[in-house]
Amino acid sequence: MLIAIDIGNTNIKLGLFQGDTLIKHSIPLGKSQCLGETIGGFIRWHIDLEADTWIPAFAGMTEKKQGMTEGNPFTPDLSFPRKRESSNSGIEGVIVSSVVPALTGQICSIAGKYSATQPHIVTYLSSTGLSFSVPHPERLGVDRITAAAWAYHYFNAPAAVIDFGTATTISIVGQSGVFIGGAIMPGLTTMSRALNTQTAALPHVELVTPSGALGADTRQAIISGIVYGTAGAVARIIYEIEREIGYNLKIAITGGNMAVIAPCLERVDVAEQDLLLLALKIIHERMR
Repeated sequence: MLIAIDIGNTNIKLGLFQGDTLIKHSIPLGKSQCLGETIGGFIRWHIDLEADTWIPAFAGMTEKKQGMTEGNPFTPDLSFPRKRESSNSGIEGVIVSSVVPALTGQICSIAGKYSATQPHIVTYLSSTGLSFSVPHPERLGVDRITAAAWAYHYFNAPAAVIDFGTATTISIVGQSGVFIGGAIMPGLTTMSRALNTQTAALPHVELVTPSGALGADTRQAIISGIVYGTAGAVARIIYEIEREIGYNLKIAITGGNMAVIAPCLERVDVAEQDLLLLALKIIHERMR
């Protein structure tokens, strides 16, 4: 079994793999004060540490992915049996992608208690299968490297991964698995918050897929501008990149706002909400 952890700017995503089955949970960054209990509880809830086995409730799972809902929060006192922490828990490794350095060490220390091996923190030097033609690969966001690795192994062809998260990032894998660059712009929620906090009268809006481009009121106009505006910007950036490199790209999308914007995008080959966790599994398997 494998623990995969994606530490983002908005959420910490936990994934527990047994083969191709993925159990997952998301922790909002604003609720990260009880990380030890939350991460430990997640692991103990799904693993019988005494028997080193997948708990019976999930032993018969055949689906590729099984999500945990926010309505079933992990609380330290009630949700989990108090089993021992063990370095022989049936977990073969821990792999972490992080864009929040201040939390990386703490989370690795917590999750590492359940594995016999030290957690691996992904960098551009990790066994991703990628090479880099950018001047300073060490300055790339690890989330972009991780996403690009997934695209390279999934498509086996030049590809763009668009992550609609706190920032909207476009990461490009060119021919032969070479990371060649991309683009970054404010994310949808970031735009919405900026309009609310940087103006006197514009309200905060919850983003949804717009029913049309013509906003009949302020709320609809903001949603239209943000969602269609981002969709249009992404399309133009991809067009310009393809013109520069001289060949077409496969398109994969992911991120917290993927579902909101996906219906407004003209080109999508794969939409995968769990792309980064699946990418971490790929990288871990390459390291074995």
